[in-house]
Amino acid sequence: MESCAVRVTKFLLVFCIAAGGPACRCQQPDFPDTHLNLGVTLQLKGDLDGAIAEYRQALRLKPDYAKAHYNLGGALRLKGDLDGAIAEDREALRLKPDFPDAHLDLGVALRLKGDVDGAIAEYRQALRLKPDYPQAHNDLGGALKNKGDLDGAIAEYRQALRLKPDDVNAHFNLGVALRLKGDLDGAISEYRQALRLKPDFPAAQNNLAIALRLKGGVDGGHH
Repeated sequence: MESCAVRVTKFLLVFCIAAGGPACRCQQPDFPDTHLNLGVTLQLKGDLDGAIAEYRQALRLKPDYAKAHYNLGGALRLKGDLDGAIAEDREALRLKPDFPDAHLDLGVALRLKGDVDGAIAEYRQALRLKPDYPQAHNDLGGALKNKGDLDGAIAEYRQALRLKPDDVNAHFNLGVALRLKGDLDGAISEYRQALRLKPDFPAAQNNLAIALRLKGGVDGGHH
């Protein structure tokens, strides 16, 4: 059964979200989970600065809160503060080494910083902890493609799609890798699948048109 404090916290959190104002946030009880949950809600509403403030408040109250470090890292990355994001993800992992989402987010930040090898290591660690992680397979595929390992990238994209067949980005990314390998038929099929799932996808529309033109040129050269 929930304690009275937990019930009060949940009530105040719901009330505050409904009210939606900074003054209400100031009246929140100082429970780390309350600030973390409010930060998540603010981030979903697009208020990154508000979310960051709430995550930092959660950490002031509970410095060893791995989830708050992880959430703060993700918000800082979205704000463009890659060094801050990397520091927070590393702290989350120091506190909780078996945290696949933090390994994935650290990999994303490292790749954006240009450290592709570091990113690959983090994606692989995420997959060691959680083998059925579609996003980690997809992101690992992207990093392997950056390194020129197209066969490795294609294998990872296919694994992502085995786990999540309706992953639009994985279909698109697989199409790009197949085109780079010279498999125009395979690329066209993947771009079309991406567009079936998301008709308003300009990059897929553009790549499909290019692949069809290339395919026409190749077929024409055979006659």
